Amino acid sequence: AESAPAKDPWKNFDYDKLDRSELKQIADKALAAIDRKDAHPARGHWKDAADELIGGINSRSCQQQVEALRSRLNTWSRGQDFIGSNIQAVDAQHWSDEMFVSFFEGRGDRSYGNLYAFSEEEPDCVGRESLVYWSGLSDDHRKILKRSLSSSHVCARYLHPDTAIGQILEARDVGVLKDCAWGVAKPFWTITSDALASAVADSKEPVLIVIRKDSFEQLSGSIFWTVEAASLAKRPPRGGIQIVSLSRRVPCKELAPKIRVRIEDAKWLPRLWQRVPFFTCADVDDASSVGYQLKTRSKPYALPYHTVLELIDKGLDASHLLDENFTAGAIVQDLLNNGLTLSDKHMQVLSALLTLPEVNRGNDIQWKLPGTRISDGGAKALAEAIKVNRMIEYIYLSDNQISDKGAEALCNALKVNTNIWRIYLENNQISDKGAEALSNVLNANTGIQGIDLENNRISDKGAEALAKALRVNTQITQVHLSGNQISDKGAEALANTLKVNKAIQSIGLKGNQISDKGAKALANA
Repeated sequence: AESAPAKDPWKNFDYDKLDRSELKQIADKALAAIDRKDAHPARGHWKDAADELIGGINSRSCQQQVEALRSRLNTWSRGQDFIGSNIQAVDAQHWSDEMFVSFFEGRGDRSYGNLYAFSEEEPDCVGRESLVYWSGLSDDHRKILKRSLSSSHVCARYLHPDTAIGQILEARDVGVLKDCAWGVAKPFWTITSDALASAVADSKEPVLIVIRKDSFEQLSGSIFWTVEAASLAKRPPRGGIQIVSLSRRVPCKELAPKIRVRIEDAKWLPRLWQRVPFFTCADVDDASSVGYQLKTRSKPYALPYHTVLELIDKGLDASHLLDENFTAGAIVQDLLNNGLTLSDKHMQVLSALLTLPEVNRGNDIQWKLPGTRISDGGAKALAEAIKVNRMIEYIYLSDNQISDKGAEALCNALKVNTNIWRIYLENNQISDKGAEALSNVLNANTGIQGIDLENNRISDKGAEALAKALRVNTQITQVHLSGNQISDKGAEALANTLKVNKAIQSIGLKGNQISDKGAKALANA
């Protein structure tokens, strides 16, 4: 190794001419050369960099903690198996010094995930509900928390101390680097937090974050707020996030939205958060009751980067959305702008918001929701809002799945609210019963100027009921009944109404079952 040409020691080297003993002699010489600092520049570089880093720390107590960290990294490294691994280092000393320097120079994780792997699963965790506990409590409080969770049949895996990095950090001589100034420790905590977030990102277990601060001012200065929230923003956990607040001064109602905004401020890829199933928070009295109260008090809050529709799909109702600092008007507008994808669940939230005073005033609302997934449940929810909100001026619910029950609920609301002047219900599933309910509305509400019931299931009975009502209501100028099941009998009833009601300017009846007889009656009218 030492006598080979300097440019390329192994070029044109014929290994086939060497026997096993000669190969061993060459290997021994190579290893001996590597063991000398000056013969392996990479190894010497990291050792010098580590020495220089420690020497540049002003605080003696911090210097001692950092030295202890380096020593424990070296001890841990010596216990790792290099064979078949992706560790790119000469030996344990080289590897530990490279990890150590990379921590404090912001070079990323040089342990290749090995420092952050969980120890083997505890036997009593098999087959039980489990979660990953992030951070936030002292060792004594963690023990209390673990007993509490275990009593509720929940098994917790701890990033501290169930990982190698957690055990190293919490060693007495390392002391989680508490004596080090933030300028020294921040790169270390950033690298560690990023690596821990990566370690749990693809786990199906939810991540538990416990906050035990007496004020938001204390929280804003914590490691979690400064670096860990940003790490979660980069690699959000697939299993979901469960937050617990152990302080009445930092309630979930204020805490969860602040954490959401903090994560969004990190400005990482929003699409990564589409896979996160939930983001909950529970106000808990103390660590000993977390196990029980985590299940009974957890409430869903807005996931970072999610739209209002997505938040509703994940279980948030109107009150929770308002807790998230969304204004009622903004939520209503967002839902109306996404009309093509609304379901009954969205309608329930939307309708609840429309009853609020801040929405029930100001500009008129044009309810235009064609081609959505609204059925009778959504129509009933809307009906309750119509009874209260007098700003809705017309209803456009075409191409939905509304049947007679939904139509009846809407009609009952229209008896109360006389501000609505037009109703669009074409391409639904409304039959005679729904048409009869609408005819009763036309008798009571004379403000309606147009009805559209094309492509429903209305037959002669429904047409006769509508014709009777139109004899009284002279405000309606347009009637659309094309694509139904109306025959000559219904056409004759409508013709008799046209003789009396001169206000109707157009009536659509194409696509029905009307023969010459019904056509003549209409023509004569």
